[in-house]
Amino acid sequence: MYISRLGSKQFLIKDKAKQPRVSIILGQSDQNKKSQLEADIVLAGLHESVAGIDQKKAFLIDLPGEYDIKDVLIRGIQDNGHIIYVLDLNGEKVAYLSGLAKAELDDRRLEQLGDVHLLIIAVNGDSLDPRVAVKLVNRIEPRMVIPMDYQADDLRQFLKTLGAEKQTEEGSLQIQLDSLPEEELAIKVLKVS
Repeated sequence: MYISRLGSKQFLIKDKAKQPRVSIILGQSDQNKKSQLEADIVLAGLHESVAGIDQKKAFLIDLPGEYDIKDVLIRGIQDNGHIIYVLDLNGEKVAYLSGLAKAELDDRRLEQLGDVHLLIIAVNGDSLDPRVAVKLVNRIEPRMVIPMDYQADDLRQFLKTLGAEKQTEEGSLQIQLDSLPEEELAIKVLKVS
């Protein structure tokens, strides 16, 4: 699976192992992005803009529920006006947490997430401050985390609290389940491409 960051809280995931190949856009675009994006699947929150995405070719999901599109299992979990997405791509589970309305996920929501390999989480200080985001990371126990939607100070605090202050931004990642650490948390910061 390849993952790149398109905006402050928008990501592109490509699974080239699947035949046919599948591409997924997570999250809303930044207001100033003008380029047209193409994907097979687009996941947006309630009332989020999908401007700049070719919707004629994409299957748009913006409601909670369970979906199976191009052999990608997707669960949209309602959380106080927001949707938490969990994707299962050939056994690799990705959770996308943007704009959570509260600082905690109850046990039922955590159970719905299941085992998460990659967690993409907002650490912007508006809805989840960095310390609360770290608590969620510790409760979810992913093998890798990618922060999103942050100011520089929020990111520094988030990384410091996780003990990973020396992170360099990467352009994109190639992730394989068997290459993820078993015991330690991997933290990757992606720059907007």
